[in-house]
Amino acid sequence: MNSKILEKKSNVPLILLGIYIILKPFYFFPSGNPQIADLVLVILALNVLIHPVGLRIVNIDISILLLLLLVIISLVSGVWAILLSDQSIIMPILFFLLNLMLFMIVLHIIENNENALQFIFWSVTIAVLLQILLLPISFAEFKRQELFFNNPNQLGYWSVLSAAMFLYLSQKMQISFILKVFFAAFVLIAAGLSLSKAAIISIVLLYLIYNSRNPIVIVLFIASLIGLVIFASEVEQVSNVIDRIASIGSSNDDNIEGRGFERLWKYPDYIWFGNAEGGYYRFENLIGIMKDSEIHSTLGMLFFSYGPLGISIFMLIFLRNIQKRGLETAIPFIPVFAYSMTHQGFRFSLFWLLLALVTATNLLTKQKDMQEGRDE
Repeated sequence: MNSKILEKKSNVPLILLGIYIILKPFYFFPSGNPQIADLVLVILALNVLIHPVGLRIVNIDISILLLLLLVIISLVSGVWAILLSDQSIIMPILFFLLNLMLFMIVLHIIENNENALQFIFWSVTIAVLLQILLLPISFAEFKRQELFFNNPNQLGYWSVLSAAMFLYLSQKMQISFILKVFFAAFVLIAAGLSLSKAAIISIVLLYLIYNSRNPIVIVLFIASLIGLVIFASEVEQVSNVIDRIASIGSSNDDNIEGRGFERLWKYPDYIWFGNAEGGYYRFENLIGIMKDSEIHSTLGMLFFSYGPLGISIFMLIFLRNIQKRGLETAIPFIPVFAYSMTHQGFRFSLFWLLLALVTATNLLTKQKDMQEGRDE
């Protein structure tokens, strides 16, 4: 009886995580504020702390690196908040704490529940399917769609991360080809509606990489895209996507200034310690359209905001993940980083969920290899 109770308790965090993933695309409040899914994450964290069955630090190296990154973010943000008397600059600390908490909780859940990967896989699948089913409600009279997000880029990045998680986890399970085809169509529809050039290209790149050993699938995939362009180009949304892709290099934001990179050489003194996130009124000499906003690049933002040390620790986290498993571990991050070259996705929680999935599966594989070694 007691074992059944413990088993039910261990399933509660997994169920809450699934609810969090499904609710993540629903933004009911302005960006920068907690959303409904964040409330579920807090309840999830409290549940894990109240019932800490098997709770422990499962990866010392990466945990230490993440804590070091937290220290750097806190130090740089805290110093600038004091110097500028601007409390808003400490907000990134709270965002990182939330994502760090998510990362640790996902590792804990996967290690303590053998069905966790399958459950997360289906939660991601349901989340994407739900957004497609709700299109009659969420579709707006705008060229670039947001669905339930606050801006099109959030929709685009969510589509990239959903595709990355789906394909990464599908390699570890028996998933039907039909489901893979439908999911590819759905996630490309979502990215296409956002008209995010980076998202569309990143998802196409992701599918080409994952099917690189299956030329038939690649031919069919490319033929489907070409057929869509030829036979559905009169459909307004398809036409918008074609026009958007064709505009690469000619838009106002398709240049260094448009993405906010010019501050890297106009304010080099800020780089060594880091200038933190926020307080963009300091950079009055910028002329780009992003002069009053952050750098639209994850790596660019980390380098400028938290210095060489901050970005180095961030990259070490990935190197520690891929050094044992190589390309298998790196593949899901290739399109994510491709997208992040021109978009800031450091605070997006599903990025940290993907990182946690890869970290956890690496740990499980390592444990399995050690057990098989001992058995021999």
